[in-house]
Amino acid sequence: MLIIITSVYPDNSSGIGSYTFKLASYLKNNYDLKILVRQNKKVINTKDIVQLKFSIISISRNLKKIGNNKIAILQLPFTGCCFSNLSSIFFSLLLYIRGNEVILVIHEYKNVNLLRRLSISLSSIFSNYLIFTHKNNLFEFSKKFINKKIEFIPIASNISKKNDEYANFRSNTIVSFSLFYRDKHVKESLVLFNSFNRDSNKYNFKLIGSDINNVYYKELLSLIDNSNNKIYKDKEEYEIDELLLNSFLSIQLYNDGASIRRGTLLTMAERGIPIITNKGKFSEDLKQLEGKGIFYINNKSDFKDIIEMLSEDEEFYYKCSFNLIDFAKEFSFPLIAKKYNKVIESFSK
Repeated sequence: MLIIITSVYPDNSSGIGSYTFKLASYLKNNYDLKILVRQNKKVINTKDIVQLKFSIISISRNLKKIGNNKIAILQLPFTGCCFSNLSSIFFSLLLYIRGNEVILVIHEYKNVNLLRRLSISLSSIFSNYLIFTHKNNLFEFSKKFINKKIEFIPIASNISKKNDEYANFRSNTIVSFSLFYRDKHVKESLVLFNSFNRDSNKYNFKLIGSDINNVYYKELLSLIDNSNNKIYKDKEEYEIDELLLNSFLSIQLYNDGASIRRGTLLTMAERGIPIITNKGKFSEDLKQLEGKGIFYINNKSDFKDIIEMLSEDEEFYYKCSFNLIDFAKEFSFPLIAKKYNKVIESFSK
């Protein structure tokens, strides 16, 4: 009954791939689900997960793989293929011609290049329903597609929470979780920690993520100052969860600033680990947590001041932790799946 088309699945080097994998694990409880994917690093060509050719030449083969499924969910933008922008338009049009009910899930729009925005806009013409994972993109789009059904459904942490005790006032561990990619500000997080810790040498640092650029990964390795600072790469979901246990603080820097569209930030918030980050154009979503769980920095002295403030007041520390956990309750996959179910069920009315 239901298919999901995505460029990557499951894949720790892609937020969209991980999101789709987690979403599918909930939707398959209610629907006969098939995943059509271009890159599939763990399982290819099983009964429910089928590798897809993103090319016009493969039209008949792709039609056969789509089969009789009536409702299709496309995760945009497509990534990891040379013709990713054309592919999204191609599949939207193909599904539209076949008479499928098409749901576009748009993860990025305002912050991508003009060609990709154009491809998403054209793909939307051939869709029945638009789901946005960030409100700023929704507001931008709603001006252009006033006759489309549009829904805001946020993302959530892709790392399932298996334990209870993550934030620890007495811990000396600071963590950071990200893709090891140049525009993810991972090096900046490591440099910030090193510049602070050289003076105190009180804390150790865990840098957790996926290696998708070996040259950049080697640059990160060269910045590891001592044996107390470690990089953990390409770990399984349960291993990442365990690495986050008993953490005092997290550093999460982003090229466009903190926002609810960052699954790694929500991973820390869900676990109540206080977050040091940078403010950006989408940080308004987090306003209620500013200085109460999320702390913005501009330089090394800000970092030092925040750590001193948190380490000197245990009651304030755990209050911040509670604020984060309470905020993150809205961003959970069970709730997200319920919203998707509502959209899917609307086609049968």
